[in-house]
Formats: sequence, C-alpha cells, structure tokens
Amino acid sequence: MLIVIIEIIAGFIFSAVFLVMAYLIISIISLVFIRVPYVNTPLSYIKKITPELGISSESVVYDLGCGNGDFLLEALKFNPKKCVGFEIAPIAYASAILNTFLKDKGKISLRLENFLKADLSVPDILYIYLIPRAIAPLESKLKCELRPGAKFVCVGSHMPNWTPIKEIILKDNYKAYIYQK
Repeated sequence: MLIVIIEIIAGFIFSAVFLVMAYLIISIISLVFIRVPYVNTPLSYIKKITPELGISSESVVYDLGCGNGDFLLEALKFNPKKCVGFEIAPIAYASAILNTFLKDKGKISLRLENFLKADLSVPDILYIYLIPRAIAPLESKLKCELRPGAKFVCVGSHMPNWTPIKEIILKDNYKAYIYQK
C-alpha cells in the first residue's frame, strides 16, 4: 500500500515538474522568436474584469494576444454575438484551440495572425494583456480604427495617451484600465 501511495505522489510530482518545464520552454520559445513572452492572465483577474466590460448579446469581443483563450471563454458567459482571439505564437494558439474546443458554443473564432494587421473597427470590446513595448504600436491603431463607443481593457499596463474611464484594482497596486473611444 505504501509503495502505491509513493508511486502516486511521484507521478504528481513528475507531472507538476513537466508542466512547469513545458511552460518555461513555451515562454522562452515565444520570447526568442516572437519577442513577446507567453504569460496567461490569472483567471481571478479575468473574472474580476469581465463583468465590468458591459458585454451583451450584441457585442463582438476581441482578445489581442489571446494565449490559451481563457478570457474568451469567460466572455462567453455573457452571451456575446461573437468572440475572436488573435495569437501570433503557434504553441499558444494550439493551446487556445484545445482549451476552447469543447466549450466555445460555436462563438469563438481563433486566428493565428498578428493583431496589428487585423481590422479593429469591428469589435465593441477588446481585451489586451501585453507588455508595454507591444502596446506602444497598438495605441495609434486603436485611435484610428476603433469605432466610437468601443471599449478596451489593458491589464497591467496603461495607454499613455488615453484616459481610462475606470480602473480595477486586481491585486495590491496591479490594475486593469478600461478605456472607451
């Protein structure tokens, strides 16, 4: 009996180490080839942010740099018309496909493409969790392309030339900023 328990514990430890190593490898590959690290937004942050965005049955929701698709799945709980995730890292894109496959209700569309080349006049709501150097080129694109009334949220970073309509404290001094055009 003791041997079985030890084997089970060893299996859990091996699985945990494997998952951590896989995450680190994905992050390093993303950083080297795409120059942007692969970092998921904690689900607790997503659950705090999503109700504040005013997602409705008429909303088209975009996630720029969707990672594993967690935000898109949470947005589905508000029954939007459509959710679109953009991801440039192939491994993160594959992760999003697997994560959303059984849960998407036919409303999630994932695109393996650079969101800087996407038409941003379509969404009502955008979700952005990017490092500051990835946000800089996006700022002018949002000013030019977003339609009036569209909202977007930046998690952890703010748009220097925009004034947020709301700030959400996620943890200590870490915030999400909601903007509206």
